[in-house]
Amino acid sequence: MRASAKVAELTREDLEKCVGKAVLLLPVGATEQHGPHLPVGTDTFIAEAVCELVAMKVADALILPSLPYSYSWVWRDIPVSPTLSVGLFEALVKELLVSLDRFGPKGIVVVNGHLANANPLKYAVREASDSVRSKILFFSYPGLERFQTESERSSLTVHAEEIETSIKLAVRPDLVKMEKAVREYPMKPQSYDRSALSLGSLSISGVFGDATVANAKKGEEYLKIMVDEIVATMVAEGLT
Repeated sequence: MRASAKVAELTREDLEKCVGKAVLLLPVGATEQHGPHLPVGTDTFIAEAVCELVAMKVADALILPSLPYSYSWVWRDIPVSPTLSVGLFEALVKELLVSLDRFGPKGIVVVNGHLANANPLKYAVREASDSVRSKILFFSYPGLERFQTESERSSLTVHAEEIETSIKLAVRPDLVKMEKAVREYPMKPQSYDRSALSLGSLSISGVFGDATVANAKKGEEYLKIMVDEIVATMVAEGLT
């Protein structure tokens, strides 16, 4: 029996024994501002928490070290929110997937906690699939439409608002400063999506929605929906 579900905590010998029948879980997040009340590692923490819950339900799952840098261009001027270009991020993920495939896992599942990564991840997985044997799945907030409130759906994005704040309260409440949580719904200019205008220039607080109504119970419910959908898809694709 392996000592841990986390690759970083296992030895070469441990991994040689189990990688051939394992499903590798890759948490992908970002390091970027999340308003006055959440840490910059929020997206990565969320992806890691989802992977840990999936690993509790899938016996042969192994959790890879997280990828904490990605496409965060819209917050590039706010300390400390480093960004990779879309092309570099796609290439990095593709290279990782191709390299991981050499070890012969049963499959690879990418769990993304940063919505701006969704399209680049899709393209990276598509390109990697031309040269790998492993089945690859990727998820970005699966089931989101099931737990978004009407007010959340009216927001421009899911960022540092009720959903992300609730999930953070469920997994790392010690890092949440609820006394600083705010409510902000930035307006969408007509030129948005038709120019270089970014989310970062629209919000004063860095919050898109209402963080003040977040709580841990909601976060636990959101996590369950995401994990159940991921596991159900893995079962359907023969990755359990």
